[in-house]
Amino acid sequence: MTAVDVRPPQVGHRITTASWPDVVAVVDLCSPEALAARFLGAVAPPRAEVLARLARTLREGRTLVASAAHPVGLFGVHPDGERRAELCALVADAHQARGVGAALLAAVLGAPRYREWTLHALVGHGNVAAHGLVRTAARRVPVTRHRVADGVEYVLHPRGPA
Repeated sequence: MTAVDVRPPQVGHRITTASWPDVVAVVDLCSPEALAARFLGAVAPPRAEVLARLARTLREGRTLVASAAHPVGLFGVHPDGERRAELCALVADAHQARGVGAALLAAVLGAPRYREWTLHALVGHGNVAAHGLVRTAARRVPVTRHRVADGVEYVLHPRGPA
């Protein structure tokens, strides 16, 4: 793992660039309900499909992992245009509501490489944790929201120093 150029989060987890074993470990710590919420479905997609989606971001974008004794959360940034990327987060059930997702998102928003990018996150209507995560981000960067059929698309606008 390679360390990311941000300070460690206050929740005590180390944030680094994710590896494939990190991705698998976090997926295996998530309940079917957590995976269903993350992938906007009534039921969780099959494990192989979840891993295939996350492998694509690992391969084509950037994925961060939060770890303590073991990996507990992932945050992916998947480029899908010129200075535009889709965001995705997945936190192990036992570590939700402990600041892991917020620390991972803060690492992305604080990374110089994403200044002046447009970052998108599609959040399902019932995913209270993800909506809260974006509300927290709105304290740091401008955020706009658009209702879509399955939920809300949030658009985050990190900016460089004035």
